[in-house]
Amino acid sequence: MGMLHLRDCKTSEDKLRFLKEVLEEDIDPTCAGEEADEDYQTAIVMLAAMIEGPDVMRLCRLTNYPQHFVDAIARNAEAAELWSKEGLHYDWGEDGQFRLVPFWSDVFVARGILRRTRNSQGEWVYGPTAGS
Repeated sequence: MGMLHLRDCKTSEDKLRFLKEVLEEDIDPTCAGEEADEDYQTAIVMLAAMIEGPDVMRLCRLTNYPQHFVDAIARNAEAAELWSKEGLHYDWGEDGQFRLVPFWSDVFVARGILRRTRNSQGEWVYGPTAGS
């Protein structure tokens, strides 16, 4: 079976399979087989938010991940201004071309491993969290 297109996804299972294909085939083939890894799962939630928006309950339903896991991602993504009531603020795939380093940097922010803040020029900078 070939690559799915989002427009063809009628069920949550189809959408989740589509997201996994995007992650494993388009973004980072080294992810294949890593579905139990929290980095992989966080990446899926970040991608799922592009379909469902930053709504924790909808993301839980789509991904089948526990609410406490998605809540933690949401808190970190909102604190870093990746997610807001206005929508998503990703800059790793705006033009349809995923950029690996910005993508994984934002995944690590959502995991709480990195922090994302603005410097004095208003540019986003990434660094370790206090606990890392």
